[in-house]
Amino acid sequence: MRKLAGSFSLWPTMLRTRLYLGLLPLLLLFIAVCVVAAFRYRDLSQSINKSVTDNYQALVSGYEMREAATLMAGSLATAQRGDIITARRAYAEQRARFQRYFTEQSLAAVDTPRAALLGKIDDAFGQFNETARVPLDQDEAISVASLREVDASLVPVLKTVEALTQSDYAEVQAAAERSDRLVRRSMNFLFGAMVAGILLSLYLSSGLVRIFNTMASKRQSLP
Repeated sequence: MRKLAGSFSLWPTMLRTRLYLGLLPLLLLFIAVCVVAAFRYRDLSQSINKSVTDNYQALVSGYEMREAATLMAGSLATAQRGDIITARRAYAEQRARFQRYFTEQSLAAVDTPRAALLGKIDDAFGQFNETARVPLDQDEAISVASLREVDASLVPVLKTVEALTQSDYAEVQAAAERSDRLVRRSMNFLFGAMVAGILLSLYLSSGLVRIFNTMASKRQSLP
């Protein structure tokens, strides 16, 4: 009888141990869910931040290149009015501006699909620059025909820059879709983890209930 009573006196300790061991898987599951969710949302944040930064800079560069090329062509109109020195200075400034933003985008687009589009811009700009420099380097008045040739050579530059801008916008949309997919996968993972946690808690609860019922029946069987 004393041995039996002693064994019953150990039940609270045994129950606590079983309770801790039973809740341990639930705790580990909760920790795992938190860790995975933290990494997923970190990746999502980094992806969105990089996409927004890169594409914003690309859009700004596209605008700057279009404006610089347009002002380069406009400087020939200044030269036609007789102010050749001002026209040459403005042309050189805008050409340097165009080349600065083009170089930035070229470095950022190494080994990417954008490199091919930037190559087309480079070819179109080179032709435009050669066409504009011929009348601008001469000391005589610039003819209307020369202005028309320059305007015609400007069109491919603007079109290729616009094509790059549209490609960048498509990349923004693709990045947004990738972010949406990542969010959906993360939500599905968290939902699955919640369901698994609920089922695990029900299973552990039922196990503890069986233990308590067994203990109660044993206590009632004691004289």
